[in-house]
Amino acid sequence: MLGSFLAMLGDERVGFPEIAVLASHDPGLAARVLRMANSSYYGLAGMVENLQFACSIIGILGLRTLAIAELSRRCGSYPEELASRCSATAEAAHRLAPAYGVEPLVAMSAGLVAELGRILIAQQDPEGYVAAQLQAGPEEREIFETQRYGETARQVTIRALSAWQFPKDFVAGIEGAGQRDPENRLARVLKAAISELESVPFS
Repeated sequence: MLGSFLAMLGDERVGFPEIAVLASHDPGLAARVLRMANSSYYGLAGMVENLQFACSIIGILGLRTLAIAELSRRCGSYPEELASRCSATAEAAHRLAPAYGVEPLVAMSAGLVAELGRILIAQQDPEGYVAAQLQAGPEEREIFETQRYGETARQVTIRALSAWQFPKDFVAGIEGAGQRDPENRLARVLKAAISELESVPFS
């Protein structure tokens, strides 16, 4: 179901009425869409109860992000602190975005999926995930991940988002967040958001 939904989001001929109909067939996804549309991020007065209206408010990028988040959740369990970390990164990116000239909702979406690779690793290799978090810092963690998986968690994220046809500039922003001094504005927002959270234990 979610695979069909993601595929529909990549079809420019499909509009929000059709998207809403398909989303309505998945109660979990529909609930996420309505919850997001009614969140403080969108600042709407009153409650959004119409699914088509909710889809149009969130937009294609936001719907892709929600679908990926829901898909990853259904693929298996992962640590609650990792889910909290994703939410905190999204909130920080949303707040910091204006200072970098980035649309806050785009930054929020990037923050929500920036740790997708780590989620997939935690689901497939729980012991490896725990061992990676015990490393001294981000650089040591990436070295460990490369040795164990042949790529870093960030590279897993990029590969997954590219496979699901997320916009190239959006994917580039997430990829660039791992650089020392990124030029991409979205990358700079994500890097700042992640750095802000670095003092919080990430076990």
